[in-house]
Amino acid sequence: MAEDEARHEWTRRHFLATTGGAAAVAAVLPTFSAAPAARATPLTTSEAAIAALRTAWKELLTGGSYDTTDSDLAAAVARLDSDVADHVALVDRTAGRDRVFTDLPLTAGDRTASSWMRDTFQRLERMATAFSTIGSAHEGDPDVLADVLAGLETANVEIYNDTQEPFGSWFHLKISGPHALGNTCVLLYDNIPAEALSRYAAAIDHFVPTPNMTGANRVNVCQSVLVSGVISDNTARIQTARDALAPVFQFVTSADGYYEDGSFIQHLDVAYTGSYGIELLGGRDNLGISKQMALLAGTPWELTSAHQQFVFDTVDHTYAPMVYDGQMLDLVRGRAISRFNQRGHDRARLVMESMLRLADAADASTAQRWRGMCKGWLYRHTYESPFIDGKVPQVALFKQLLADGSVASTGEPDGHSLFPGMARAVHRRPGWALGISMSSKRVAYYESMNAENLKGWHTGDGMTYLYNSDNAQYSDNFWPTVDLYRLPGTTIDTVPLPQYSIGAPAPVQASWAGGAVFEEELAAVGQDLEARKSPLRAKKSWMCFKNLVVAFGAGITGSEPNHRVETVVENRNLGPDGTNALTIDGVTQPGSLGWTFSGTATWAHLQGVGGYIFPGGATLHALREERTGAWADIGNLHGTAPTDPITRRYVTMWLDHGVQPDSAGYTYILLPGATPAQTAQRAQNMKLDTITNTSDLQAVRGAYRDVLLANRWSAGSIGDLTVDAGCSLVVLGVEQQGASPLTVALSDPTQELASVSVDVAISGFGSFSADDTVTVNSLGASANFTVDTAGSLGTTHTVTFYPA
Repeated sequence: MAEDEARHEWTRRHFLATTGGAAAVAAVLPTFSAAPAARATPLTTSEAAIAALRTAWKELLTGGSYDTTDSDLAAAVARLDSDVADHVALVDRTAGRDRVFTDLPLTAGDRTASSWMRDTFQRLERMATAFSTIGSAHEGDPDVLADVLAGLETANVEIYNDTQEPFGSWFHLKISGPHALGNTCVLLYDNIPAEALSRYAAAIDHFVPTPNMTGANRVNVCQSVLVSGVISDNTARIQTARDALAPVFQFVTSADGYYEDGSFIQHLDVAYTGSYGIELLGGRDNLGISKQMALLAGTPWELTSAHQQFVFDTVDHTYAPMVYDGQMLDLVRGRAISRFNQRGHDRARLVMESMLRLADAADASTAQRWRGMCKGWLYRHTYESPFIDGKVPQVALFKQLLADGSVASTGEPDGHSLFPGMARAVHRRPGWALGISMSSKRVAYYESMNAENLKGWHTGDGMTYLYNSDNAQYSDNFWPTVDLYRLPGTTIDTVPLPQYSIGAPAPVQASWAGGAVFEEELAAVGQDLEARKSPLRAKKSWMCFKNLVVAFGAGITGSEPNHRVETVVENRNLGPDGTNALTIDGVTQPGSLGWTFSGTATWAHLQGVGGYIFPGGATLHALREERTGAWADIGNLHGTAPTDPITRRYVTMWLDHGVQPDSAGYTYILLPGATPAQTAQRAQNMKLDTITNTSDLQAVRGAYRDVLLANRWSAGSIGDLTVDAGCSLVVLGVEQQGASPLTVALSDPTQELASVSVDVAISGFGSFSADDTVTVNSLGASANFTVDTAGSLGTTHTVTFYPA
């Protein structure tokens, strides 16, 4: 019997008659063969293209051929086999069953019910993957095949079909469920009757008639539509999926999507590069754009070259800046920071996998550069093995890269990346990177949803994240054990805040979050802090130099009655038994747990972290303690988070502004990587000429490159410069008074101004070079220029004046 005839002969009635057990199902199923039976007629061009697409898709899911003697790959297969053994043991093989697995009912209801449906399909997918994976204990197992085929039919009859009314979570119905169903059908395509495939595809089409979402969700529903077309040989659905991806390949200026500055937003106002952004690029359980692009390459549905280039550009401008030493920076992971089974390291591994897939389609120079970046990240990925939980395709890909002698690993780049579209900044210097997380009326403080991130209250209040050689700082249970009212960098009202199960609160009035950057090296970053559930307001700035960061706070005013306002200088995770020495003004402090300090300090140093300077002295408070918490305390999606207590040690330093302060302020300087001796020396000679810290102006002038970094919060003067509106500035050469070039880099962090006019009271300039957005109005006795900031979304505009 020809393949098409055999496939169409297997009907719905035959499946229903054979749900009494795996052996019975296996007995009446078409005989399994590693190769499909011969067709009666040759494939059409489109059918051949779809068949090739299915073959490539299957290889992406299984890893294809690989070295079965490699211990890390064998471990990946063993993890798969262990999961599948558990799944097989739960298969319900009773006659007249109404579910596939004994613990997962298939009934319509709330999101729990829809999660049972999703879990059913995901288990079947894992079983089909093992059946199709070389070296698996279940490879080619007819009993596993019979269980999966019968399971697909039961799920279709009972719950996921083209007559079922929507129920529970739309995500389960439109994305995670159909993804797993579709992958299973791709893996077992040659063993599933065409009539059944048609019904399974119709079920997907019923729940996902059109891909009409935004951002990561749009890419995910496109995958659902794509796999429907692939398993049913429906070229129209494949074309629909391909065409619906187009809106993703364009920059947005608000709400969800990619921003030209490298930002990525999901849920209208949440910084989500490291969560939804990864899902868009390519997640653990979805293809993302990287694999969809690879699958469609060379087919009639290949993405346009412009769309491919857009994806390549996002790697360099959106994703790579948010990976450090094999970790995805937590400041862009949103509510995912509260997930016990998702840490910065495993998220970065997904980015690396996507980059390596895309490298095969990129130009040779770009491909080599990306491979070098990924190789370096894998080498510096020391918190845990990069193969610890990877699926076979990912582990095989990483192994291939590490064995490739033609690829040299590269280190972390230096530079400053500012993302005004999502109120984030990352300052990278040799050996460290400092992330800054802000909020504004455009960008939420944090997001809580589905009982996740219940205590993320202050993560958008100017939190600073210091990444250095401590590769475990955030992945080693930081979030369930840190004092969430004392996050580094934040200025907070200590009033207790309620937990939210859903919401992404944002400031109502504060619009300033961003800054100005010069040559990706120097930056003035600022945030107009509007506290949640409190009248507290403050102006916060971070002036980013070559080897240090100056942190300012001014105009710190208001609090809830009887609650103190604090600025947290540091709160460092020392691990389960860390004893890092803390030195204050040259005196090593006691290392005993429970130790506290309150007194005047001009500098401090924490071993393994760096130095802290308090110009003119400050009343510093410090604490060394053990803290205990559980992942379930901060997020408990589906009630699955561990409740086991975890204990970590911390050293915390903070400044106390008192109850209901009025125009309080602070200044401290971060010296990441500095030794105690270097910190003491810099405290005596900072080479910072002037420091101004008021609610109108926060500025510092350094001898290095004769540079002035300033946040002018309102119209007024900054030395020889006068501006007619608030703005951020980086100015180089101001001390030379026209004897050498003067450069001004300016931005509107509020993203609300039409223009900013600047007067420069320095004579002697005869020419200039400037961005297209800068109009120079006069030169001579003084200079005047106007920056068109309308619609520039907080980006930096630069002009340089040259001596006559």
